[in-house]
Parts: sequence; C-alpha cells; structure tokens
Amino acid sequence: MGRLAPSRRVAGAVVALLAASAAQAPAAYAEPVSRPPDLSRSILNGRPLLFAQQRGLAVRALIASGSVAAGASVEAVSDGVTTRLRPHMGEHAPPGDVTASTGGSCRPGGITAGPDGALWFTNGDDSIGRITTAGVTSRFAGSGIDGPGLITAGPDGALWFTNNGDNSIGRITTTGLAKSFTGFGIDHPSGITVGPDGALWFTNYGNSSIGSITTGDVVKNYSAPGIDKPSLIATGSDGALWFTNHYGDSIGQITTDGGISIYNVGGNAYPEGIASGSDKALWFTDPNNSSIDRITTDGMVTARYVDPGTDANEITAGPDGALWFTNYYLGNSIGRITTDGVIKNFTDPSISSPVDITTGPDGALWFTNSGNCTIGRITTAGVVTSYPLVGPGQFQTTGGGNVGDYQTTCAGCPVNTATGEFYRAFTDLSVPGRGMPLDLTRTYSTNLAAADSPFGLG
Repeated sequence: MGRLAPSRRVAGAVVALLAASAAQAPAAYAEPVSRPPDLSRSILNGRPLLFAQQRGLAVRALIASGSVAAGASVEAVSDGVTTRLRPHMGEHAPPGDVTASTGGSCRPGGITAGPDGALWFTNGDDSIGRITTAGVTSRFAGSGIDGPGLITAGPDGALWFTNNGDNSIGRITTTGLAKSFTGFGIDHPSGITVGPDGALWFTNYGNSSIGSITTGDVVKNYSAPGIDKPSLIATGSDGALWFTNHYGDSIGQITTDGGISIYNVGGNAYPEGIASGSDKALWFTDPNNSSIDRITTDGMVTARYVDPGTDANEITAGPDGALWFTNYYLGNSIGRITTDGVIKNFTDPSISSPVDITTGPDGALWFTNSGNCTIGRITTAGVVTSYPLVGPGQFQTTGGGNVGDYQTTCAGCPVNTATGEFYRAFTDLSVPGRGMPLDLTRTYSTNLAAADSPFGLG
C-alpha cells in the first residue's frame, strides 16, 4: 500500500540521492519506494524524537546499494533547516533503518499509567512528563534521562523507561528523582514492560536481543537466531513475554527463564506494536499491510484484519474489552478494534501524529501527539480532549498537591491559564556588595505543593 506523499519527501539534494540509490538497490529491497515497509524514526541534533514515519525504504535502499554505510548519517540543508537521515539504531518509534526530523523538541512519545493516578510520558527533549487526569502537566529533566523511548510502571512504585541516547534503562520516582542503569547487552533499547517475574523486560533493537533488569539492578541479556530488530514487548496470558520482530516478519516469545520461540507471520509483515487482548491472544500492528493481526499463545496467526484507514503503530488493551491503537501516518486518528475484528477510526483536529496509547485510571484512553506537543484523551465513546504541554522554562514543575499553606498578594497574573498552576518567585534577601551580589530567592508552585523541601512545601 504505497502512500508516501510528495510533500513529505526529504528536501534538497538528498531526494535525488535517495531516488538514485533506491533504483540501484538489490531485489531484496524492491518494495515500492512510495511507502516504506519499515517506518522510520526521528532524530533532532542526534537525539531520538518519535515517529517521523517516512522515507525508511529509500534510505534502506541507499544503504543496501553501498552508497552509505550502516550507521552513517546523511544530511541536507534546505531553507536553513537541516534534515538528518541515518540508519535506524533502535530509537523507540515505528522501527526502521533511518531517523529523520526537521525540528521541534517537544515530541511526546511513550505513555503509561503511573502508580500515583497520573499518566507519565517520555519526551524528545530528554525529559519525562506527568499529566493528571485533570490535565495538569509537569516535566522532569536531568541526569538519568537521555533519549527516552517507551515507559512503563514498575512493580516498585516507580516508572521505568528505555534510554536510547546512552544505551541504558531509566527509572524515575513519582517525585521526579531519576537515574539510569547500564549493563551487558543493552543496545538501543526500545520497548519495555513488566514481566510476570517482577523484572522489567525490554527489547534491544541495536543488537537484536531481549533484555531484563530487576528492581535490584541485575541485568540479563538473551539472544537467539530469529530475533531480528525487536521493537515492542508485552506480557501474554501464558506468563511469557511476546515481542515484535520488525525485520523478521515474525513474532517472538520468551519465557522468564530465557526460552525463546519465533513464529513467522508471513505476508511481508513488519510488526510493530503488541498487546494482550481480553480474549487472551496477542494482537499486533502491521502498518505495512494496514492491518491489525492476532496470534494465539501457541503461535498460530489466526486473523489479519485489513482496513484502508488503518496505519496502526502502538496498541493497547482498552477498558471496554477492545484494542485501541494510534494511526500515526494515515489520517492522524485513534483506532479501535474489537476481538471479532470490527475496526473503527476516530478523527479530531487535535490528533496530530499520535505515537503511544494507554488506558488511564479514569477509564479513558490517553495518547501522545508528537505533531503538536499535546497529550490526548479519548473516551470509549470517541470523545477527544487535548492538553498542551508546558515548554522548557514555562512553569516547569513537579508533582501536585494541596494549596493554601502560604498567603501572599501578587501583582499581575502569575497563573498559567493553560494548566491552572500558580507560580511565584520571592526574593528574601538581596545584598549588592562590592563583589558578586548575594540574592536569596525562593519559588512556589501549586503543582509542587505536596513536595517538602528545605524552604517548605511547594
């Protein structure tokens, strides 16, 4: 199903280079260049953004023809904007060989429900975000967060995520304290989930392996023939972990003791997202075939549901017994499929390049919009709401809690009307002196009101 619109081609000289190289590509890469079978990933200044779902095949052909070595970068400048294309090295997104982006640092990616009743998400500016079900957002940045991809709630009450930027697994508490862990075999990690053994299991796109890390920081790595650029991973009803082999045209299964099985999907599939359904089967997305597919826990692919309006990437089990998924490239929509294969896509002007999706504590589905820097919410009836994210330096706060422990009179309007947050800076002491001046300034935020500090709450 070729559909790479001319308006989405890479600017300048790279277009001609890609077209010429694609024409020289071996027969193994002879799928139509009009749409890549492997969706590409997004890079800005060497950092993974999420879901620049274009151009994958053209650059894949360029690599295959020998014009560019694997791992190398191709850059072009057009109208002052630098576009980088490079062979995919495992950033979380619909997997592919190549990363591409032309700007913007606010690119929310993975999202999950946290143990604190809020939603937590990763962002392309090396930060982790939090949004309450009332739409109040906050972001955390700093050491331990480097190119975050997918995120999941851990069994220890913290959030765990993949750091593609420094080949590590990250952990952040609900109070915003982050750190990262490195270990044997962690190589451009992508998907992550909690296993039935209480460990965090993740895919290593870079070296085609599966990893696990305990909450005690013990890292293990598993590899086997047939694991080929694994992308997303989920726990099945059989107590095993199931993952998509994006290049292997297959679905993998790994037990908690490391036993690995590979099941061929067929049909020139490029599996991406995967989730366990209410029918105890695994459901996975195949954007190359515009389909949602079903595989049982004994490895039988029992159905492929094709829909022209579907270009599904990530998928999750909904509270209504159906599966919900993001359509990033085609139509900017959120999709729903019942376990008997009925598909419906929901559109809304606020849905823009949706990436990941999860069920929230309020019974709605929450998703990330990488195209317009918002977090979206859709009810099971299809009602969509969008929440803008705070930008760097704009009311960047943490947590949330009670208000009213400090009374003051403020000039102007120190309230963020987008989030309802009250933010105020207080200068308690200012000594000019003959040398460097001394100033003691405190800040207060209602979104931080529950957090204690040396200067009190907030």
